[in-house]
Amino acid sequence: MVPSLGGGTPPRGLADAWERRRAKYQGWLEDPGTFFVVAERKGAVVGYAFVTVAQGFAAWATGPIANLETLSVVSGHRRSGLGAELLDAVWSRLAERGVREMAITAAIGNVDSRRFYERHGFKQAFVVYYGIRDD
Repeated sequence: MVPSLGGGTPPRGLADAWERRRAKYQGWLEDPGTFFVVAERKGAVVGYAFVTVAQGFAAWATGPIANLETLSVVSGHRRSGLGAELLDAVWSRLAERGVREMAITAAIGNVDSRRFYERHGFKQAFVVYYGIRDD
């Protein structure tokens, strides 16, 4: 289920959403700093995390920053610790590369994911505004 974006913006159909996400993934995979980790149970993929790495912020003294683009767990495996395992695997891969910072964007309506990241030490640092202009 896609969380609400607000403003009455409807979600895309699954096929259209996947095509758009896939195009983003293909572009990101051209960067050698991009990686993903996959979780399997009994030979089936049940979750994954997709990570890009960018230069640090211009205005703040940061190192390279990972962006957790997607962390997804199949619904039947949620609340099993699998999300935490994926996040730990991401941090391990980042440590191998000397990256110590990570940013994550979560929809404001996705309360479960926001709580998950907060439990894992993330704090809100930016606010993104979204609006639609009526012409």
